[in-house]
Amino acid sequence: MIISGPSQLYQSIKLLGSGSFGSVYLVKELNTKQEYACKIISKLHISKYDALQLIQNEIRIHASCNHQNIVKLYSYWEDCTNIYILLEYCSKGHLVDPKTPFNDDDVFQWSQLFASKQHYSSRFEI
Repeated sequence: MIISGPSQLYQSIKLLGSGSFGSVYLVKELNTKQEYACKIISKLHISKYDALQLIQNEIRIHASCNHQNIVKLYSYWEDCTNIYILLEYCSKGHLVDPKTPFNDDDVFQWSQLFASKQHYSSRFEI
């Protein structure tokens, strides 16, 4: 699937996950070959659940975050059927299903990261 952004084209590589309103795909920008995660949110679902304000808040808050331990939001746009959120792609998997099991050092590092993120979030009332 080709996704047309505001000034770039992206090729969908694979589905990374899905949720209540849409899905997240690994995409590759066609000119630079840079990989991103693209969250595609169906406007039909947003309308059905009256969730536009929720999605707008998610985008506003996420766009305002600038921290090494928070996934970066690069861009967002919409067309007549979907809202697209272009995010940093985290190639090492996620906490629910890591690519390799955690050892004690990993657990310690993750604990520090969560504490740092919590401190950052509380400073900005997120």
